[in-house]
Amino acid sequence: MSLEIHLENAGKSYYRQWLFRAVNQRWIAKPGQSLALLGPNGSGKSTLALMIAGQVEPSEGSCTWRGDNQQSLQAPLGYIALSSPALELPEEWTLNEWFNFQNELVPFRKGCDAERFLHDCGYSKKLLLKPISTYSSGMKQRVKLVLALWADVSLSIVDEPCTNLDKTGEDLYVSWVQECLQHQAVLVASNRLEEYSFCQEKWALDPHVQQLRVE
Repeated sequence: MSLEIHLENAGKSYYRQWLFRAVNQRWIAKPGQSLALLGPNGSGKSTLALMIAGQVEPSEGSCTWRGDNQQSLQAPLGYIALSSPALELPEEWTLNEWFNFQNELVPFRKGCDAERFLHDCGYSKKLLLKPISTYSSGMKQRVKLVLALWADVSLSIVDEPCTNLDKTGEDLYVSWVQECLQHQAVLVASNRLEEYSFCQEKWALDPHVQQLRVE
């Protein structure tokens, strides 16, 4: 299942300050494809990732999507899974409850479930019944990552993926990404090379001119 993303004259401003303007890019997300959105803090890379995911509307221009057979989509629901610091987990839920809910909303790939998550991370089964509010920041980040990278979608988007992760968590991220790329496309919003070094294409936002360049 492929997904075409088309940004036409897209721009985003907050409080009369433009993050970026006049972004004109087309990208087709299909298995094995990888794209990095780069830029320093405040450049708008996370905002652009959220726009591509359909979570943020452009202030000018448009962001549109086409699915299989080139049909236009009102929103990329079912085509994109997202992990971002801007999205919070429902902390009163247990891990079991969140995995079950997510699997109904956007199903995981075969073999990707809560039991495997515990195995990969080396966690006890007791964690399944504990509320997410009791988790450390690194544990919460691992949950966010698998919700995006294990979803059976066309495109997995990860924004600042190694936030709060130790070396073991960073290694897990790399292994999960490599597995994900066998099935779908991955987009990474980052300014840390170790998070996006595998990406084939790079779009860089320049905060001085509020525009994007392809590297």
